[in-house]
Amino acid sequence: MGGMGQIGKVRWVSLGIDKPGFILSSHIFNRGDAFTYTKVFELGHGIRELASLMETSNDVDGCTPERDQCRDIEGAIRFDAPPADGYADMLVDFSGRIYRLSDAASDEQPVEHVVKEIRESARYRFDGKAYALVAGTNPIDM
Repeated sequence: MGGMGQIGKVRWVSLGIDKPGFILSSHIFNRGDAFTYTKVFELGHGIRELASLMETSNDVDGCTPERDQCRDIEGAIRFDAPPADGYADMLVDFSGRIYRLSDAASDEQPVEHVVKEIRESARYRFDGKAYALVAGTNPIDM
């Protein structure tokens, strides 16, 4: 995972009692759009992928008045307290905005119109094979 010669960012996490893991996040840039693609892995008897999601979306550099909408959304992953025997729920708190631009009356910068403020959370629960969304939404996957 990674792009432009970078492997991404690694963060060590505890997925449960005696269940070490890590989060690998990779930034992807494409024509003014930027995304953070994130995977969660467990270290146990080998490495096992448990989740894959879009964590951030930002098209600020590619946003123009011709686009229907643009977004600037950031997610923050954390883990709930683990049960005595099992995996902790993964929580992702999203914040940001969905907006559109309109041309200004003169040669000034385009005017930003916020369509929706984002303040949402998503809860993912381990289903025996992987983390699955059980509550909330991921506004980047919309």
